[in-house]
Amino acid sequence: MSAYGFPILVVTTLLVGTAAAIVLTPKDLLRSTVVTAPSPYLSESAPRAPDSPMLETEPSIPVIQVASMTVEVTPLSEPVTAIPLTETSPALEPVAPAAPPRDIRRITAGSLNMRSEPNKFSQLVVSLPRDTQVVVSDTSGSWAYVTAPDGSSGWLSQNFLAAVE
Repeated sequence: MSAYGFPILVVTTLLVGTAAAIVLTPKDLLRSTVVTAPSPYLSESAPRAPDSPMLETEPSIPVIQVASMTVEVTPLSEPVTAIPLTETSPALEPVAPAAPPRDIRRITAGSLNMRSEPNKFSQLVVSLPRDTQVVVSDTSGSWAYVTAPDGSSGWLSQNFLAAVE
């Protein structure tokens, strides 16, 4: 079979099958109404306004009319009323949001140089001794931006910092 033979065979089979389904379908099924249950809004010939843009329909085609409705909303339960504060009621004070936990680390090297930028060639800020605790506020690669107890801040290598337990 050639490369074009198979697609032609498939398309031909689909077309013949579709045509057979259309021809063999009873005409009563094609013309039956969708709504079969009796409804007060369904009438065989609905009156229409003289200026209505509705198309003329055969009397055997059902027309659905929707009547205007009024909807009454009834609450499911009694409304909740506010409880007034009295002198014996506890005063409600605003709660401050919890501060995020601080990342505190200690220096593990004998002495560690704090730098102005996160690289070993930038300007020296201060040299901190072993076991100094610092607060980490940012990181960049293997560097941590810290604040020391004396208030100085700069970049330290994370290779020489350990979490405080």
